[in-house]
Amino acid sequence: MLPDTNVSDVSLAFTDSTTGYLRAGAVLKMTSDGGRTWRTAPVSVPYDTSKLAVAGEVAWIIGSHAFTYTLDGGVRWFERKVDFPSHVISFSLVSADTGYIAGCHGMIYRYRVVPFDYSVPGMIVIPGMTTFVTDGS
Repeated sequence: MLPDTNVSDVSLAFTDSTTGYLRAGAVLKMTSDGGRTWRTAPVSVPYDTSKLAVAGEVAWIIGSHAFTYTLDGGVRWFERKVDFPSHVISFSLVSADTGYIAGCHGMIYRYRVVPFDYSVPGMIVIPGMTTFVTDGS
């Protein structure tokens, strides 16, 4: 049982049998012992997010214009403003270096790690992290 937790608006994701993340309202909690104990992560949860996605050491929490992420299993969290052309409605991580973001009006972006000097039309760069490239479909 997690006292003082907003259980009406939650998202839960585990990377393995011991490591998990629980977004409860505007709070993110983490466990490394299979849920026996939870600690609050020092992270800003976007106000309009509905879920979190995890793949290995990488975790995402995305709102309309806020992208909160970790690349090291939750040790450090970062937040970047991202001007997606429409409201983000869903996202998924396939692996630590491949993910997808879907938005209103048919917007689909693919996340991938690219070389620093890589550029294509429609690319959204997130300084200090990675790049989103339109899927084109």
